[in-house]
Parts: sequence; structure tokens; C-alpha cells
Amino acid sequence: RSSERRRRDWHRAYLRSVMERDAREISSAERLDRLPDLFGLLAARAGQLLNWSALGNDARLDGKTVERYVRLLEQLYLVRRVPAWSGNQTQRLVSTPKLHFVDSGLLATTLNLATAQLALDRSPLGSALESFVFGELAKATAVADDELMMSHYRDKDQVEVDFVIENGAGLVLGIEVKASSSVQASDFRGLRRLKDRVGSRFAQGIVLYDGKHVLPFGEKLSAAPISVLWAE
Repeated sequence: RSSERRRRDWHRAYLRSVMERDAREISSAERLDRLPDLFGLLAARAGQLLNWSALGNDARLDGKTVERYVRLLEQLYLVRRVPAWSGNQTQRLVSTPKLHFVDSGLLATTLNLATAQLALDRSPLGSALESFVFGELAKATAVADDELMMSHYRDKDQVEVDFVIENGAGLVLGIEVKASSSVQASDFRGLRRLKDRVGSRFAQGIVLYDGKHVLPFGEKLSAAPISVLWAE
């Protein structure tokens, strides 16, 4: 069997173990047999705003039960909610959290993403890549000397920034993820909006992309290869 097939088999076995054993050890919630189906529905919505009602309708569960199950999946370190950034200014900002998968490999397996498929159609790569970046940022913020808060930005005009990292002094770093080998000025729309909103507290805005070069796009704005996340 190929290494990719072995990896998928391992992910599936791990998920079965977590769903069938670990979940029951830490929760007495009813209908835990529905957890795998809900996990699949969440995978299809990775990186999107959480809508308990819509999830409940698709899962045929009430919204409160879905929220309870998501909390359980967070306890199992499978998913994590990323709160909306407010910046102490609530006007015209969306307050709904997003949901990300802690392990992008588990997400890819759940979505049945294969290398051969992505070679033909890269469109499904976006959510998996964003969750991969989330996982790397979560690890980095957890061990940083400074206390860092991670959130996402979205306003009423639906202008977004995938990740906003703010330190204790209020300095803001914005990160956008793009599953493409090229970057355009329009890819910085959300980062520019965030920069205008926070003013002098804006430290840097970065578009992470599937390319090889660091590219300037104006003051405190640049594009960088995703590989900078693990470069020394």
C-alpha cells in the first residue's frame, strides 16, 4: 500500500478509537453514535462561520445538542472554535466564531482528499490548507513568551481576514491564506481593511501562498510562502 493510503487508514482508525472510546469516557451525552456524521458535516464547513441551526438541520439534531457535541470534539482536541476579533469596537463586525480542525490530515481524510484528485482540482485544498496554517499558528502561539490571542476578522461587508493575532500590548498581525501559487493586490482587501481599523497598532499583514518568494505589497503588507511557518 502507498504511504498515502497507510496515512488515511491510520487517520480513520484513530478517529474510530476517539469516537467510540474516548468520547464515551469523558461524556455521558446521548446519541454519541451520531458523532461521526456530525464530524463529517463539520469537515465540509471547516474554516467557515459556525451556524448551529443549519448544522442541526443537516445533522437532524437540535442546535443545543450540536453545540454540546462540538464542545466534546474540542475536549478531544479534534476541532477548535476561533472567536471573532472585536478590537473593542463592535460596530459593523461579525461576532460569530469560526471552526477549524486541529489536524489538517484528519480533515483531509474525512473529506477524502487525495493527491491525485488535488492535482486535477485544487479547489478543495483551501479549507485543508487553512486548517493546516491554523494548526501551526496554534502551536506557535501556545509556546510564545508573550500572551497571544488568535481570532478571525469579518465585517458586515463580508470583508475577512483568516487569522488575527494580537499580543498583550495590542499589536495586531493579520494573516490570510491563499491556496494559489500567485498573489494579487485584491488578495489584501481584508488586510487593508483591518489595517485601516487598527491604525498604528497594525504590525504586519501577510498573505501566505503556495509560492516561493516574499513579495512586498505596500507598507506593512507582504506575501510569503507558506513554508515560512516551519523555516528556521
